[in-house]
Amino acid sequence: SYFKENTRDGQTQFHGQLAAKTLSVVEHIMKVRDTLDCWFNADMVPLEFRKGTHEGSYNSVAHYAYTPYLHNKEAGSKISNIDSTKVLVNRWIKKGKDPSQSESHVFSNKGVAYDMLSVFYSIRRLDFGKMKKGKTLRYVCYDGVKSQIIKVEFQGEEECELRSDKKY
Repeated sequence: SYFKENTRDGQTQFHGQLAAKTLSVVEHIMKVRDTLDCWFNADMVPLEFRKGTHEGSYNSVAHYAYTPYLHNKEAGSKISNIDSTKVLVNRWIKKGKDPSQSESHVFSNKGVAYDMLSVFYSIRRLDFGKMKKGKTLRYVCYDGVKSQIIKVEFQGEEECELRSDKKY
């Protein structure tokens, strides 16, 4: 897993990646090689997502392209300036010896749309120190051809102790 800054089309952009691989003890049951990539602009608005799935004889690639609609173009692409998002999803699927299939879908929703990786990075960047206990945030997240609502509720601070006996 990594998260790095780069430049694309002259704009500052961030790229996050998560790779998943089954442990050797489970390889004989179900071999998994999945890679998720997401790209954000400098305001942490998702721009693109790619999910490559390789699980046994099932293979697929999904590509998401995000188009946010801004209510004030001069104010930039800050999340608070996005009224709605259009998401174009292209998927290619192959199951075993079956011929491959392709499908395309267009979705739209109010506010910002996320995918299963960009929502993770967005939640990690929340400033919980400025949040009030009980505050709930709502995220629209697309996975394949479904949208899901993810709710994050701040339940307050908690002291945690690590194995090294350090407390945070």
